[in-house]
Amino acid sequence: MKDDPRLDASRNLDLGAIADRELFSRITLLASTMLGCPIALLSVVEQDHQWFLGRTGTDLVETKIGDSFCAFCMLGDGPMLVPDAQFDTRFEGNSLVTGAPFIRSYLGVPIRGDDGVPLGALCCISDKANAFRPDQIAPLAMLAELAEQSITLHARTQALSLANAALQQSSQIFRQAECAANVGSWRLDLGTRQLHWSDQVYAINGLPKSHVPSVAESVALYAPHDRSMVVSRMEQLIADARPFTYEASILRPDGEPRRIRVVGERVDVDGKPDSIAGIILDCTDEHMRNVALKRAAKRDRLTGLYNRATFGQPPRCSAPRSGQLRSRCSISTGSRTSMTRSGILWATECSRRSPGYCRPKPPTACSSRAGAATSSRYSSRRRWRSRRSRHCSTGC
Repeated sequence: MKDDPRLDASRNLDLGAIADRELFSRITLLASTMLGCPIALLSVVEQDHQWFLGRTGTDLVETKIGDSFCAFCMLGDGPMLVPDAQFDTRFEGNSLVTGAPFIRSYLGVPIRGDDGVPLGALCCISDKANAFRPDQIAPLAMLAELAEQSITLHARTQALSLANAALQQSSQIFRQAECAANVGSWRLDLGTRQLHWSDQVYAINGLPKSHVPSVAESVALYAPHDRSMVVSRMEQLIADARPFTYEASILRPDGEPRRIRVVGERVDVDGKPDSIAGIILDCTDEHMRNVALKRAAKRDRLTGLYNRATFGQPPRCSAPRSGQLRSRCSISTGSRTSMTRSGILWATECSRRSPGYCRPKPPTACSSRAGAATSSRYSSRRRWRSRRSRHCSTGC
């Protein structure tokens, strides 16, 4: 018996781990009653022995593979009927024939797994020769099919249990990763409007896991100035399936403000919108660091007042709009210029930043004397012209 694929399949099924074997014992009891025999067994054939998953009429738990009738039945093409084991060359020297339970008649039907691999047999045994008839094979085959279905159910339950264990492990790792990264997942069912949060989303929002929030309650957690934006993004996502990412402020029920970054996208099933899902990241620490950096760049660390770098920044020099020039300063070429204080500052700054601007130099002593002499000449010439005009007017 070196059927490795068959033995591997038998081990993978782990039939020995079945807790409730009473079901298989009821099948053997039903077989014994239907065929009117003292012993019925449901055997599982291993490499060097066979053991009984269900039994009726005997205390045997297992036998050696060399004494197994079911090993021959299992490897055959169909049911096996032995009228008298004493005259069958395969079993005439078998210890179960020559000794207890003194098998004479045997009728067995192979038991196969879900993939068709033979596992054992359902058999009926009698200590009397010719105890079974060919017409009794069909009822026994029906009971064998019931046993196969029960084994298949066990295999699927076992596979489901393993998958569930793996899923729980993955879920636990996922929760740990969410907690470490302070990221949670969310999903909104568009059909039922049911909102689903992961454990970390509850932690970020400061709500108990037993509470299932509605959409309106989740929107109410946002700061008032962010609520309309959140609703608009959600509606736009549902309408045109455009993913979104935004940052907003929330206020926990305990009064603690938090800053979150939300990512969402629409999930379609069979071409129709089914749900929207995404993640929520608690970025409060990152937000506070950015605010602190901006404040440190503009204010003195000791006093908290604006620093010289902030005052030293030049104002924006943009062309004023219509009507603003007159309100800030009034400038006209060839006429007297009148300005307000703000207009002077604005005009001065613009002129300084204009191309070709030259800062005026302070007057020197020489330039002052030259200017005085020039002014004196101009004054003498004006007085001479004035006397001449008066002399001519008198009739000179």
